[in-house]
Amino acid sequence: MNVRVFSMKKKNVVYCILLTFLSLNVNAQENDKPLSRNRIGVYTSVFTGSDLSYLKTVDGGGTPDIQGSVKIGLNYIHGINKWLDFETGLELSSYEPGMIGDRGLPTLNIFSIPLTVKANFLKYFFVNGGALVDLDVSRKKGFAIDKQNGIGAVLGLGFEYDFKNGISIYANPYVKAYSLLYLTLESIHQRVLEAGVRIGATYRF
Repeated sequence: MNVRVFSMKKKNVVYCILLTFLSLNVNAQENDKPLSRNRIGVYTSVFTGSDLSYLKTVDGGGTPDIQGSVKIGLNYIHGINKWLDFETGLELSSYEPGMIGDRGLPTLNIFSIPLTVKANFLKYFFVNGGALVDLDVSRKKGFAIDKQNGIGAVLGLGFEYDFKNGISIYANPYVKAYSLLYLTLESIHQRVLEAGVRIGATYRF
């Protein structure tokens, strides 16, 4: 009887050790599970200032001011490693030009696909930059701003805060130029230059 009791106790101890080991192993796997490197988000731009410019002097050529702009975007971010991300998405920008003399200009609408990288540092900060694939979808009537089809560029510096629920918010001051490499045969070409602050939120999935 004593031998049986001792044997049963021994088995119970072995079972307890195995259960404890399995429990610790599962917890360790959960704790070691890496966070997803994929995020999606939305953003807009505030405090924007935009201008039309030629990269060389044009005699007798009037250049209108841009009186206002509206911008909204969807972005996808993929983490390459702990400090470097790749970002793309789709952005729509709408600009309201001023007038040249008594001539008004139609609204300028541009779809852009960003192809940028984002380098994170000091936990909350990042720098970002890269290329923009631009498509001008404006309706041109009479005198209008040159088409902005082509390859542009963007460069920025930002602050980002990550919440534990997977949501992140950020503010990203930037400078941007459309159509640096433009798809036109014209030797003289207007380009939209812009500075502003992009604000947005992303969700990790």
